[in-house]
Amino acid sequence: MCHWWHHGTDIGAVTNCSDDLLWLGFITLNYLDETADDSILDTDVKFLPDPADPGKKVTSAPLYDHMLRSVDKVLTRFSPRGLPLIGECDWNDG
Repeated sequence: MCHWWHHGTDIGAVTNCSDDLLWLGFITLNYLDETADDSILDTDVKFLPDPADPGKKVTSAPLYDHMLRSVDKVLTRFSPRGLPLIGECDWNDG
């Protein structure tokens, strides 16, 4: 996942920031509230290249699938006591 990126380029900081995973769903829901354009959920979006396997072909999936995957990933990151793990970044940047 890119934490920071430069629109229109392939430049971005790939991190393990955990709060970034939830921004995709949040901003998409806001977009849907403003536009009622459900077709965006079917838009094909490329995955980032896998840095561990640079020769692997980059695949894509609908935006909706990206949203589900991001929430699923967040739900795998809990401590043995059931607390959400923060990872590299802070959930409250303010």
